[in-house]
Amino acid sequence: MIVDTFMPAASLAKTLPSPLKVSHNLNLLLGGVINNFEAATVNLIEFEDVASIHQEIHAQLVDATLSGWGIKFIDIANCYNPNQIAEYAFEKGISAHLVLKNIKLARPFQIHHSISIIRQLQHEILKTPKKQLIVVTDLSVQFFDPQLANEDPEFPLPQLEQFRYCLGILQKIAIQGNMVLITDRLHRRYRLKEATGHERIHANALDYCAKVHLRIEKTHDGRKISLRAHPYLEPKTINQRFLNRSSTKQMKLDGFFS
Repeated sequence: MIVDTFMPAASLAKTLPSPLKVSHNLNLLLGGVINNFEAATVNLIEFEDVASIHQEIHAQLVDATLSGWGIKFIDIANCYNPNQIAEYAFEKGISAHLVLKNIKLARPFQIHHSISIIRQLQHEILKTPKKQLIVVTDLSVQFFDPQLANEDPEFPLPQLEQFRYCLGILQKIAIQGNMVLITDRLHRRYRLKEATGHERIHANALDYCAKVHLRIEKTHDGRKISLRAHPYLEPKTINQRFLNRSSTKQMKLDGFFS
């Protein structure tokens, strides 16, 4: 008797959750460069103003709750605002209590606390069959603070190993069918180079970890939004211009909306 050991490959894909649609608010901030966050991936958004990103990510948390995702929020940068989430929930016609109850929040206060929470997260994920969106605000801030150089003569090499260890855990969590969304302050690596002589020492680790990588950079008249990596989309860059209201009186109509 011959046993059929092959099965349709598509049957395995059914175990992964569907992509999570980028919320309207966050889509505007990202210039529409992506429409979905892919399941089983680590997503990275780099921007100097991390707090402003999370104003829009709060809307994403409401949408994720509506789509049946559980949420784990590791708020290193202290960006979590329950009142703002309640406002977005009201706009969506969903109970704010229902959304807030769905969010499990942790606020690490130093590097070892962050490592402990991320290690604990790995065990928490195994306890629930529900698909999880894991949001981590400004992950590298505690690992690559130049002030640590005054305390640790080997800085930043031990911190880099700890950072890679945490990224490895987050990658494993994502591969299990969850979604990880990391924000990181864009220009920290330049300050790190000035303090230690190491260039892009943490950015390379993040770049390798993230399957979806977005970067927002301020320009003199707006911002530049770059999709630097994606599982199936080509890299691209768009420029968003902000209107200068003080000079609109002398502008033509087509120039006003350019």
